[in-house]
Amino acid sequence: MLVGLALAAITLLLDVETGRVVEATHTAEAETRLVTPGSTIKPFTLLALKEQGKLGDGLVACSGRLMLAGRRFDCSHPHIAAPLDADMALAYSCNTWFAVMAKRLDRGRFKALLQRYGFWVTSGELQLAALGESGVTTTPLALAKAYRRIAKEGPIPGLRGAVEFGTAQLAAVPGLSVAGKTGTTASPGRMSTSAWFAGYAPAEKPKVVVVVFVEEGKGGATAAPVAAEVLRKWAGRE
Repeated sequence: MLVGLALAAITLLLDVETGRVVEATHTAEAETRLVTPGSTIKPFTLLALKEQGKLGDGLVACSGRLMLAGRRFDCSHPHIAAPLDADMALAYSCNTWFAVMAKRLDRGRFKALLQRYGFWVTSGELQLAALGESGVTTTPLALAKAYRRIAKEGPIPGLRGAVEFGTAQLAAVPGLSVAGKTGTTASPGRMSTSAWFAGYAPAEKPKVVVVVFVEEGKGGATAAPVAAEVLRKWAGRE
């Protein structure tokens, strides 16, 4: 049995090859709990940019401050003087990079891509959707299936970077290469935040996908260590 935070977390472990659920907690909620994905959507925003041929050189300078629709989405990553490329922006979960690049997207094609990967999409501000904050929802199980598709289609370098040096470092497991993305999204009423982690391992040849959702917390501090615990158990390293 998982301990500590994991007792209050929805966790899923999927086999990449078959899609079978290897292990889960709170299975009913994993299938039905519909929430905004937060920054776990950013790999799909990046895929949309590539699919539409809108990525270009992918370089965006980050000032660290961002305001969208009257809400603050300031970046929490270390200040970086040089412009960020796509992989660095994903690893550090740079809101500025994704908000700037989202303006290049065709709204209809972006919506179609998200629906293709299993997200529920409504009308809303394009930049907020690209950050996973509005106009798009998912369930933990649906998100796990979406990340399984990423794992099968070809690993994304920025996701491995997130665990090695970015926002998801607490998801690292000694002796096992892990790739993944954290997410922190406002709960209804914006009185607290909910925490996500979605990823796969081994990073270079994925065998399992892990998704964690915690009702209250932050992705890097709350959900990522639970994901590490799930992966340690899977790998037999406890």
